[in-house]
Amino acid sequence: MPDLLRSEIEYRLAREAFEADGREIYDATIEGKCSIFKKVDYLSCFPH
Repeated sequence: MPDLLRSEIEYRLAREAFEADGREIYDATIEGKCSIFKKVDYLSCFPH
């Protein structure tokens, strides 16, 4: 069984570390429920 609270804590730490380094993590999951990262369209991640 996934530990969702632990995952959320770890995702927030990852986001903070990336932002401190001037980078950003995007959530391109289809119908994902995570609210930690900025949502982007999955297909927009791949140039045509």
